[in-house]
Amino acid sequence: MIGRRSAAPSPRPPSRGSVSGILVFALGLTAPHAVNASVADDWIGSLEQCRLAIETDLVFEEMELIAASDETAQLFVVAPQTLTMESGFVLEVTPGVPAPRRTWNSVGGHFLLGEWSNKCSIKPVRDMDAIELRGLLTVARDAQRKLVEAGSHVTYDMGMPDAFAVMLEGRNDKDRCVVSYVVLAEGESKLIAFSGEQSVLFCLDENEGVKE
Repeated sequence: MIGRRSAAPSPRPPSRGSVSGILVFALGLTAPHAVNASVADDWIGSLEQCRLAIETDLVFEEMELIAASDETAQLFVVAPQTLTMESGFVLEVTPGVPAPRRTWNSVGGHFLLGEWSNKCSIKPVRDMDAIELRGLLTVARDAQRKLVEAGSHVTYDMGMPDAFAVMLEGRNDKDRCVVSYVVLAEGESKLIAFSGEQSVLFCLDENEGVKE
């Protein structure tokens, strides 16, 4: 249980083209030595753009991002994990991830943003080693802590050692819960960043129960 959440208003979107630089400055973040400062700035800007797109319904076209090629959409596709039973029946253990409807280049060109109707994900455009990925995880964790300290979000425990997540305090403009998380996975070889609307089970309130 995360705790009782008040009906705090959703944060409003910043002015056109201002997301990346202003938010890095406002959050007071500095890059770890393992991460190039321009990459860290682009990372934080991308995380904020992804999160705000889901929390405030800010459209990507208003962020002055450049649309990526259609081929990049396949980089976000994840096949479902299945288990074949002795009877021959194929059981889907975990659902896959379909191609996003659009992909975007980050402002600094270091990341790709995948856009679905109710979620957003981020991927590096190049391979990064474990040290650099862990540095980016640290930057994301510090950014999330700032959001919690500001009172706009609450911490969400994913039950994983290299995962950090926050939930929007209250609901977004569609009256949905929104969780944003960053996970270092697959032996520190893959960094997953995601913001998305969640099922009703994520909207439990201590005093009111589940809100439909």
